[in-house]
Amino acid sequence: VSAACRSSMATPSRYVLPDNIDVREYDIHLKPSFDTFRFQGESKISLAVTKPTKVIKLHAKELAIDPKVRHSA
Repeated sequence: VSAACRSSMATPSRYVLPDNIDVREYDIHLKPSFDTFRFQGESKISLAVTKPTKVIKLHAKELAIDPKVRHSA
C-alpha cells in the first residue's frame, strides 16, 4: 500500500482510557457457548487513578455490568 493510499483511508476511532488511568491487571474468566455463540463470564480490572476524576467509562455493548469499586492504598 502506497503512502498516498494510506493517507486517504479513514482512520478508525480508538477508544482508550485517558492518561490519568493506568490498568494494572485484568482477571478474565469466560465460558463460551458454541451452540448459541454467546458467552458468560467475569472480568475484574485493577486500575490506578493518578489524578482525580469524576467518571471512568468502559465500553460494554450488550454486556450486563455489576460495578463494584474498592479503594486501596
